[in-house]
Amino acid sequence: MIKVDRKFLLGDFKKVVLMESDQRPVITSILKFAFQSNIIDSAIGTIKNNKGNVLPAIATDEKDLENFSEIFFIQSGQNSFIKKAIQKYGLEKIAVVGPACIMDGINKLQYYGIGCNWAKSRIALKIGVFCIGAVSREGLKCEIMETGKDNGNVEKNYLCREGIVFESQNEKLKVDIKTHYNYINIGCKYCLNLSARGVDITFIPFKVDNNKFPVIIRSERGEQILEAMNKCQERFLIKKAEEKHIKMIEEPLRTIMK
Repeated sequence: MIKVDRKFLLGDFKKVVLMESDQRPVITSILKFAFQSNIIDSAIGTIKNNKGNVLPAIATDEKDLENFSEIFFIQSGQNSFIKKAIQKYGLEKIAVVGPACIMDGINKLQYYGIGCNWAKSRIALKIGVFCIGAVSREGLKCEIMETGKDNGNVEKNYLCREGIVFESQNEKLKVDIKTHYNYINIGCKYCLNLSARGVDITFIPFKVDNNKFPVIIRSERGEQILEAMNKCQERFLIKKAEEKHIKMIEEPLRTIMK
């Protein structure tokens, strides 16, 4: 029998912090700081086009990040852009953002390599995103209907203690974790790495203490970046998370694993 303890749910990590940035999504703030500090020369994630489709995208400078919405970090084939970023554009310090399924693929890609194993040395930063399962467009429509509300374009979503909050047309729609689980993709129901282990930083889209989000620091690289950001007190606020905040992260995972 699997022991569903903190080690299993969250994996190895150095510490958990709470992060607040100046009106920007936390991941965007981290990437902008990494660009400004010359830690990365590009970032691979996702954008949403005019038709509402989510597509993989490459940002080659911090200005490009302004064009990305908050869904920049969801799953949509980021892995397919690695070869293009390395061999076509010649990028050398690539950041990759995505949930566990993307990051597991990136780790395998680094292990097996592309060509002369360039992928191993050219990925400079990996930011994982805590995930409790992706939903297809049709699944999303059905999930919103569970709230008794009309279907609409979801602008963003985030975790809360009660489940998932969808913000659509200036309205907040709340769905509990068990209901959400009914609509997630089949593959997500077999995932045992929802907390995105094997990365430098894991972002938790879960608000605690007003506008603060938990961030799991897993590597020395991630720790160095967050410590450097914390010195810029005029733009960022980073403090150590309390035990209650870590339990909040574990709570939705335990619900799913039952």
